[in-house]
Amino acid sequence: MSTADEWASASEIAGAVAGGRSALSVVNAALDRIKNVDRKLNCFTTIITDRARDRAREIDRARGEGRPLGPLAGVPFAVKNLYDIAGLPTVAGSQINRKHKPAARDATLIERLEAAGAVLVGALNMGEYAYDFTGENVHDGPSRNPHDLKRMTGHVGPLARSARDLALAYDAMRGHDPDDPVCANKPAEPTMPQLERRADKLRIAVANGYFRKGMYFEAKTAVERVASALGVRREIEIPEAGRARSAAYIITATEGAALHLDRLRTQAKDFDPATRDRLIAGTMVPSALVVHAQKFRRWYRTRVLELFEKVDAIIAPATPCAAPAIGQETFKFDGVEMPLRPNIGIYTQPISFIGLPVVAVPVPLTPLPIGVQIIAAPWREDIALRIAHALEKAGAVSAQRPKN
Repeated sequence: MSTADEWASASEIAGAVAGGRSALSVVNAALDRIKNVDRKLNCFTTIITDRARDRAREIDRARGEGRPLGPLAGVPFAVKNLYDIAGLPTVAGSQINRKHKPAARDATLIERLEAAGAVLVGALNMGEYAYDFTGENVHDGPSRNPHDLKRMTGHVGPLARSARDLALAYDAMRGHDPDDPVCANKPAEPTMPQLERRADKLRIAVANGYFRKGMYFEAKTAVERVASALGVRREIEIPEAGRARSAAYIITATEGAALHLDRLRTQAKDFDPATRDRLIAGTMVPSALVVHAQKFRRWYRTRVLELFEKVDAIIAPATPCAAPAIGQETFKFDGVEMPLRPNIGIYTQPISFIGLPVVAVPVPLTPLPIGVQIIAAPWREDIALRIAHALEKAGAVSAQRPKN
């Protein structure tokens, strides 16, 4: 694989395959690179070579027969091992799940991405049961940050090289899933047609108050750079964001504990000790607090949605600091020493708590990039992606090529 090909975007790969390049050659090059690089990065827990090559051959056959190709034709992708992959046990970063039967079918999102032409190449390392922000795993070892092998990776998804690639992937995955009882049955609206629309007329503000506390220099610099590139001077306060974060923590802890309670009783020794201790703590949260947290969530969601009557998007830091070191257990936040694993998401939890769409844009700083959240109203992923694309075109954000 050439240097240029290694860093090609999804849209570039799909265009090349549609224009005659062999999808099999793309997939083989990706598999070779994974083999060479993953020894350092430890990103993959399973590589599905035969399936990937078979899928690539199908795409090449379709092109040869003149059949239309999907917008992600030949684009390699991987998913956290939390997602069902037909023929593999869904381990979810755990030791316990390795004894489970193989999945009978792919997860819906995998089916949809492959229907758009993408090619699944493997399953990715992750924190146990996704109860983690760091990417560390005691069973498989930590995944390593390609910008600095001593640093954590963290988990956000879906990840893409550019806003355009992210929009392509989102449009492929969107829509109601009849197998998911809590998935909204809402008509899917593609974001790609909106991507090139100008963002300079959008009403954008920077979150202040809670989101200004505890920022390290790099997070402050990144937010300022994004705001400057967009010409944003307006600030806005998300009401009771601190309480929202606390309520999110209570609900996550108790729901996680309830989900894993039987396993905690019978297989406690098979858990990552850090995950196990947090789940056990969740079993001891008084039920009255959970009820209060749920009631607060309804109030908080209403108040935040009122803000989007005044603005189209909100800018906020994604994390207080750049990627911490692997094995780091604590960090200082606003002068207070805090456990790292449950608190590195202190700026994202008040947002994910009520399901708002976010694009986290990478701001290239030295020595490490850091993310900034572009937060939009419900069902306005198109706005968050438009802003991210505008920032890319302005040169303010980019997915820099890592050293490793």
